Amino acid sequence: MITTPETYIVAPTDFKLRLHCDGDSFDPTTDFLELRFSVGDAEYEVVNDPTNETHTHCKIDDGDLVVIFEHYPFISGRLSYRAHFRKADADFSDGTADIYVKETPTNIHFVK
Repeated sequence: MITTPETYIVAPTDFKLRLHCDGDSFDPTTDFLELRFSVGDAEYEVVNDPTNETHTHCKIDDGDLVVIFEHYPFISGRLSYRAHFRKADADFSDGTADIYVKETPTNIHFVK
């Protein structure tokens, strides 16, 4: 899902990731997505919940989800993420199927 060239960031530099969603089964304008970015034990939560009009550390721009990193807790190490999707499915009691994706490393590294 998140593909970037090898990138080195000196913390606490502000930066953004644009997640292109063309052709994916995820549509940020209608679908819930929670991303938990981590380096070691430090985490940074990103939530896109268009149903409740909640966007934490992100925004929708031209059909893409833009993740905004500022005031994050990372100092040094490789950035990883875990994803949690929610899809409408009437077979489940709450009307949604929750889908979790295992932790995945990115090509983003924080350096001192």
